[in-house]
Amino acid sequence: MVLASLVVLLCAALSGPGHAAGWDIGARLQSAGGWDSNPNEATAEHDGGGFFRAQGELGFARPFATPFARRAELSIRGFDERYMELPVEHRAQLELRLRLDQSIGRRGGAGRLELSTRHRSYPDTTQRNFSRDRIRWDGRFRLGPRGTLRPSLVYDQLDLNGSEADDRKSFEVGMAYDWRLRPEWIVFGGLDLGGIAYSRPSIQRIPTDGQPVEYGSDQSDAVRRVRVGVRRLGKTVAQVEYGYLSQSSNSLGASFGSHQLQWIISRSLVGQIRGQFFGSIEARRYRDDELDDIEILLPGEELEARDDNNLVALQVARSVGDRLELHVRQTWFRNETIRIGTYYRKAVWSAGLTWQFGRLSGF
Repeated sequence: MVLASLVVLLCAALSGPGHAAGWDIGARLQSAGGWDSNPNEATAEHDGGGFFRAQGELGFARPFATPFARRAELSIRGFDERYMELPVEHRAQLELRLRLDQSIGRRGGAGRLELSTRHRSYPDTTQRNFSRDRIRWDGRFRLGPRGTLRPSLVYDQLDLNGSEADDRKSFEVGMAYDWRLRPEWIVFGGLDLGGIAYSRPSIQRIPTDGQPVEYGSDQSDAVRRVRVGVRRLGKTVAQVEYGYLSQSSNSLGASFGSHQLQWIISRSLVGQIRGQFFGSIEARRYRDDELDDIEILLPGEELEARDDNNLVALQVARSVGDRLELHVRQTWFRNETIRIGTYYRKAVWSAGLTWQFGRLSGF
């Protein structure tokens, strides 16, 4: 569905009258290698392993003078990652994305429609393959002398390998507000409301007499998130955001509250060297007391499709000429395993080289 929509929307933008001539083309190639202390993401003792990763991105952007879009951008991105001693962990991914920027009203309002489709493949196993389609719209409207209102809509579906239907669908509505305190300081806050529907049955009750687990209708979750933060622009770019996520579910083991802290600090150092310190930390508390008496396992594909919920990273990069950049990164992870409430730890070190031509907005 998303792939077809990408084609239809791009053709609609191209067919509009008065479009500007010529496309802006950008490309990025990156190769990196490193060491993963726990590639199997095990909770007990583990052995590390080396890996190599190659990725590329190609983007096409064009301005327009149509009511439908004033700028369109089509991007293709892919990577291939290989673990030297663990072929089962090899993975490849291809992602296609279309962005349409719009002008709304006469007071500088703007919108961005983004459609993307992502496909992940594991060459040595078909048990963790997945595809993810996403439709997202973000708006920007001036409200007050120094404020900006930012509404958003997101639809997301995750299709796990071998399933007859989409295994997870979600929809979220968001509203955020930015307020510029000073030219370089911005404070912001937001509220997101959404729901998640699964194609798997919900877990209703854990019997105490040794009988099988009781299942009910398909799992359905309600999500509420509130967030506040501050952003600094200038020579030192920094952003810190705190959020609280509350999820309620009709399935045992899926209702929880979560405190979330995210940050990024980027600054130019000596010469052409730039340093970054970024991360995301989450403290989650499940609300079901029965979790002490049962082990609930999540599908491995679903975990693979989620973002990391606990990481801290340091990166140093240096430009070499006009188009090359060298970077070194050290990252520490603490994330949930396939077993609810159980976590693994690992550290990943990597070094790489990036070549870039033209301008890409990035993923």
